Amino acid sequence: MTNLLFRLERRARFAMGGVACLTLLALALFNSRLIESQPSYDAYGWYTVNPMRQGMLIARRMDSESACRESAVAHAISCMQGKSLNAELVASSQSH
Repeated sequence: MTNLLFRLERRARFAMGGVACLTLLALALFNSRLIESQPSYDAYGWYTVNPMRQGMLIARRMDSESACRESAVAHAISCMQGKSLNAELVASSQSH
């Protein structure tokens, strides 16, 4: 009986240790911004935006508005400020 309890306790400790390690790994990935729950854009930054199928956007940050406008003209994509992109994210999340 005691051997069974010791084996169960040992397995439970290993399982909880594994859960703790995975939790720390997930926390580290979120804190390092390798994983984000939702993209956020600098409100005063400028981004080139390329709309894709299924409502997805590919945005790339640019150094200035003029650089953004030059890139937008050269590649036939739009140029938006981060404030507008954040507003679109809020609107799309409320519509779902």
